Amino acid sequence: MRRLAGAAAAGDGAGRGAAGGGGLEVCRRVRQAGTTRIVALVSVGDLAAIAAWFCAGADNVVPKPFTPSQLVARLHASLWHL
Repeated sequence: MRRLAGAAAAGDGAGRGAAGGGGLEVCRRVRQAGTTRIVALVSVGDLAAIAAWFCAGADNVVPKPFTPSQLVARLHASLWHL
């Protein structure tokens, strides 16, 4: 197995109406600040949320519910592309 370097963050779309813009605004700021890989967690079938996360700079989107191994695999794949 190849050792991976870098950083990744997983964010939940819940609280989009929160002060400061919620998860999508955090995603935009993280994307502008550097090379952290971003994996968003969204409700299954919420196509508008999926599109919004990709537009905000997410590298990958995982629909809920998901298994821990599924999330780890997506984070691993995101880091692999650094």
